[in-house]
Amino acid sequence: DALPISVMMTFSCCGVNGPHDFEEAHHFRRLYPGDVVPEACCRRRDRPDDDQFESREECVMGQEDFQHTQGCYAVILDALETYVYLAGALAIGILAVELFAMISAMCLFRGIQ
Repeated sequence: DALPISVMMTFSCCGVNGPHDFEEAHHFRRLYPGDVVPEACCRRRDRPDDDQFESREECVMGQEDFQHTQGCYAVILDALETYVYLAGALAIGILAVELFAMISAMCLFRGIQ
């Protein structure tokens, strides 16, 4: 249970697709019968070192003005999209080095024979 909460707090998102994901979450309903969303979905004050909520009570009771409304799936995809090109360039660079090493090894082998 700690991983989804950590993800929601880190990426400032709520649920997979949004806060409405918790409407059908039976396990969540059993643990927190009075809450509509977990407090990890609640907006915090602007200061990064401040762990205070804007309004925790209104947030967990379903007031959307105090919740993160975007789902974590879209937020994480957006965050990873910035690194896709870097990963691709790195893979191509490694491939080029490997190809150069293989060609050099073949030339050396032909030179020995």
